[in-house]
Amino acid sequence: MLFIRREAVRVVCKSRRLLLVTGVLAVGCKPTASAPPPKITHVVISPVADSEVVRSIGVPTDPDDTMATSYQKHETPRRVPDPECLPAGIAMCIVDTAQTRIPGETMPDMRGTEWLVFAAANDSMQLFVAHPSAYIQMTPFSAAGFGTETSGRVDASWIRPRFLRSGTYLFTASIESDSSVAYELRVVPVVARGASRPIGVSATLQLAGDSSARVVVAPASLAASIPAPRLERFAVRPGTYRVLLVRDTTYVTCRLPCADRGTFVMHAGTHVALRSAGRPLGVVASPRKE
Repeated sequence: MLFIRREAVRVVCKSRRLLLVTGVLAVGCKPTASAPPPKITHVVISPVADSEVVRSIGVPTDPDDTMATSYQKHETPRRVPDPECLPAGIAMCIVDTAQTRIPGETMPDMRGTEWLVFAAANDSMQLFVAHPSAYIQMTPFSAAGFGTETSGRVDASWIRPRFLRSGTYLFTASIESDSSVAYELRVVPVVARGASRPIGVSATLQLAGDSSARVVVAPASLAASIPAPRLERFAVRPGTYRVLLVRDTTYVTCRLPCADRGTFVMHAGTHVALRSAGRPLGVVASPRKE
């Protein structure tokens, strides 16, 4: 059985040919009572365009109109189970280790990872931190009024943001622990564009510079049509991040106000370090496998 999301899939069977374009598909050739199951000889997948909308069902949650609202978040009255990983489930699962210590005053110490997530306008996704004592937050809180769902009346281990505009967003996965701890980030794209849909892998990005600086990090296909004043939506502070990669391997970077733009490359499992070298930024460490 083959699972695919809104892509043109041509399944060529021994006895017939099907052309399917739909949401999440379970594609196969149905046998007849008088014949053995036909053999699938090959599958052709046509990639979607950068601007084409890709949709999937996601993990079912309560409808928005039945939820209470607290701190600008819709809250479900029940926990939502972590989705199973592909190919059996619907989630892209990325293994990570939370290492950064987050000291607590009235709670146990925590370890965390900051994730950069790219989105186009009107995208939506579900993010789950698969660990018994995990939490995930979106920065700024509730994305300055952007719609989100979570569960319970405190931070939960999952969140569904709805992005009203294109940008680079920061999510912090945190786990109660006195030492580094392994976990999985499980990602379910619900609405995405071809250019903004995650591909289920990550890289590490280290941005050096003054803490007051704001540095743009954006996939080239998303940034191509963005005028310089709006690039601030893709800006983050210097720091070390895990990056949820999209299909672009070339990324645009610059220091605001972005008089000049530079580019760099990120691939799955690489560590890229950038430092401020005027405008644009300069790559000071070649990508290396983690």
